[in-house]
Amino acid sequence: MRKEYLVLLALILGLSAYLFFRDADKIEYELPEVPHMAKNTITRIEMIKGDKTLVVIKEDGKWVTGEKHYAADANKVEAMLKAIEDFNLTAMVSEAKDYGRYNLSDDTKITVKAKDKDGKSLEIDLGKPAGTHRHSFVKLPGDPRVFHASGNFQEVFDLEADALRDKVVLQFNPEEITGISLKNKEKSLVLTLKTVAEKEEIKAQAEEKPIEGKAVKEKDLSEKKETKKWEAAEGEAVNEPEIKALISELANLRCETFISDKTREDFKSPRFEIELKGISNYSVALFDPQSKEAETFSGISSASPEPFVLPKWVAEKIMPEFSKLLKTAKD
Repeated sequence: MRKEYLVLLALILGLSAYLFFRDADKIEYELPEVPHMAKNTITRIEMIKGDKTLVVIKEDGKWVTGEKHYAADANKVEAMLKAIEDFNLTAMVSEAKDYGRYNLSDDTKITVKAKDKDGKSLEIDLGKPAGTHRHSFVKLPGDPRVFHASGNFQEVFDLEADALRDKVVLQFNPEEITGISLKNKEKSLVLTLKTVAEKEEIKAQAEEKPIEGKAVKEKDLSEKKETKKWEAAEGEAVNEPEIKALISELANLRCETFISDKTREDFKSPRFEIELKGISNYSVALFDPQSKEAETFSGISSASPEPFVLPKWVAEKIMPEFSKLLKTAKD
């Protein structure tokens, strides 16, 4: 019996020692300090994956990308800035240098380099997201260990050059438009926003004062009221809701991608042309797809230095039948 107690005591002591040293191992390391960068101070972000490098730079308060300094997508840049500002290591994962397991090998990692206006820099190697997608595997320069950091960085920084560009190819305030000219291969239509004066009948009750025993009666007054209405140049009645819908579609027109291997001058004989008059003049021209089965249209605009591609469903919205913009006798 005494022997059994001794064995039990030995087991308890052994287990206690194991738990003690296991807990001690957990707090044996310290997480390295990572320089904090406020997003409003960052002026440059560089992303390197394999032999490809993407750079966004802040110039005159705006973010640009590429050798020609194209406008960068504001939402994507904002996501990058927030990820850098909130970057936070949460745990050490491995010291084994098995980087391929975490997508941190040279051919799979994404190296992010950020600089702020004071010259402070931050560099991080980003790997794949952890199983929960709430953390990512990361590595810091000069440190062979792999860490967990809060956030899924792959969806923020793993981008192609085209995806980083701002896809807006035409933008204006719909309220400024006062004229629209539309032209297809067969005919044209001109629409003008005109100010029209209308008389509005207003009944005003005059102050009642007895005059020879009678009260002053109500008297009818008329007042001129100015309204704005769209009119066709030929005097035809127009369908204002359809016109406003067209302007709304054009006011923030986004393309699917840019055509980098051609210039605007390569596109001739447009299928449909639109010109808009406002504070500035704006224009869009769309061209026949390469085949009947094609799901895209090529286009050029006054606001885009390059030709671009629009999805078919977007192109069809801004190439309306003229009859839809005009009222018929049945309307």
